Amino acid sequence: MSGFTYLPRPDAWNGTITEYKIYLSETNGNWGDPVAEGNWAQNADLKIVNFTPEKARFLKFIAVSGVGNFVSAQEFDVIAEEITIPQKTVPVTLDVARVAGRVEQDQSVNQTAMSMNGLGFSAGLGTEAPSEISVGLDGKWTGFKADVGIDDSCKVAGNHVLAQIFADGVKVWEYDLEGPTVVKPDLEILGIRKLEFKAVNNDSQTAGDCVNWANIRVTGPESANFNEFDFTKSSFIVRPAEQSGYEIEKAFDGNVSSMYHSPWNPSSDAERTPQMFEMDMGDDFIVSAFTYQARQGAGNGAIGDYRLSLSTDGQNWRVISSGTFEKRDGIQQVAIDNEAARFIRFEALTGSGNFVSAAEFDIIAKKQISSGQQVIPQPQLAFVEKPRYQPGEGIEKAFDGDPATMYHSPWFPSSDEERAPQSFSVYLGGQYDVTGFSYQHERGPAMVL
Repeated sequence: MSGFTYLPRPDAWNGTITEYKIYLSETNGNWGDPVAEGNWAQNADLKIVNFTPEKARFLKFIAVSGVGNFVSAQEFDVIAEEITIPQKTVPVTLDVARVAGRVEQDQSVNQTAMSMNGLGFSAGLGTEAPSEISVGLDGKWTGFKADVGIDDSCKVAGNHVLAQIFADGVKVWEYDLEGPTVVKPDLEILGIRKLEFKAVNNDSQTAGDCVNWANIRVTGPESANFNEFDFTKSSFIVRPAEQSGYEIEKAFDGNVSSMYHSPWNPSSDAERTPQMFEMDMGDDFIVSAFTYQARQGAGNGAIGDYRLSLSTDGQNWRVISSGTFEKRDGIQQVAIDNEAARFIRFEALTGSGNFVSAAEFDIIAKKQISSGQQVIPQPQLAFVEKPRYQPGEGIEKAFDGDPATMYHSPWFPSSDEERAPQSFSVYLGGQYDVTGFSYQHERGPAMVL
């Protein structure tokens, strides 16, 4: 964007703007300093403001003053040249997803190649109803696509399964799968922070409920990332003062209808502003953003001034950002320059009515890997030899990054081949200097060899 125009009403009377400010931003809420500000003469002439070209997705215009203390305009326009932003398409895999129920990577839940209506699919997620797959996003992804249907291996005549997609808790797509159907959801997801894919049994039959989310993928700019921060694995070290029923967890539940709120009837200054929390995020992360969403209507407690700090050890803190949130609905984002941290401290220094409230907070982050090392992603691995396994607990479960799932040999072995010892061989997808191997048993910490 390089300019802005304003055409006053023809008589240049009530509301004709005489003072203005213009802001640009890549994300709604991070406005910084104005790119242009000044005064206009009170006449009907077209006003043109030129400024240094700047890449932006959002523009904010403030009419600081107008004739008669009103504001009016016959026309506004933006001077800009559309630019093409390089895009990428990335598969949704178990490496970036959290799952409930039976889910398999790149195969049906029967651990056979995915097939729907006689068509084969080599990539995607195979599930069995009831199941749920959730993926954290950073809000930059723009599109979602998949091929969805009942796998041919478990099709039952007359069977019905509901496939559903939720975006930030709102159902945005649903299809009653039956027979050989393959459907192709194609959704716009810009600004979405969480996608959920659900398979729900929709009849009285318990068989035939295996649903494939084949070729499941998201598209967005090169800067888009999955959000690997998982609030369920975090813990609060310092909690803010809270109204009963409106605890700080309510601001991390993904539900904008609930909220955190400081005490309604504070008994001391400690229960008024400022308020803060300190959190152990549950892992070492590279943090790229922090978001805040005011309660609906931005009423009592809407946060004004804030300070955000990060720490790797919970003792030594560095201030990353300080500023002022706008008193409005919608998500406001604090951009962070990929800072390493495990602990986060947020201070609400001022709030409307001397209270503090929040519909939602979120942390955008990716898990940190030690310098010079990398974890080989599961989709890159190819098992040359697999051990015997209990259905639903194949060896892939031990490589999905989720300690809530596991590999297990058959529960009721029918031969010695199904007992210990068991082994597997895996192709790593390339040549590496292998420096370690880790094993985590069902109820204990990881052991690194």
